[in-house]
Amino acid sequence: MVIGYKSLQNIKDCVNEAYQATLPPDEFVLIINPYDQQTGNEILSYAVSDQRITRYAYMSQNVGVATAWNLGMAMSTSDYMVILNDDCRVGDTTYERMIQEFSDPEVGIVGVLAGGFPEDPRMTAQGFLLAYSKKLFLDIGGYHEKSSPLADEAELGMRAW
Repeated sequence: MVIGYKSLQNIKDCVNEAYQATLPPDEFVLIINPYDQQTGNEILSYAVSDQRITRYAYMSQNVGVATAWNLGMAMSTSDYMVILNDDCRVGDTTYERMIQEFSDPEVGIVGVLAGGFPEDPRMTAQGFLLAYSKKLFLDIGGYHEKSSPLADEAELGMRAW
């Protein structure tokens, strides 16, 4: 799933990279979460025309990352979901390497960066390229939209632990 908000070219790059990857997606969910209406409308026109985009949603205003990620996860039919912002670029094997981590049944979240706060008992996956087990995501309730309007991955990661 991609959260589109910065530019049409970013979205095109994400779609092309996904389908050229060593593990192309079974589905591609696009949440159009624009900062401005012109950019959102450009992305919407593209989403309608590119058959590789399985499902999309257009937000009437930017709803924040937490709400967008929760909506995208709800729209997904896959067991595992890679979520990235449209300005994130990945290599050919990134998705395959991330999904392979789920062969361990104890893994529920995969990230390329780890972080958190000094007082946290554990480090958690951070950033805007994350993969989730849909079961885990639904079991713990996704992102807390009210308490975490910017999608604090540390908070969700701590609940996952």
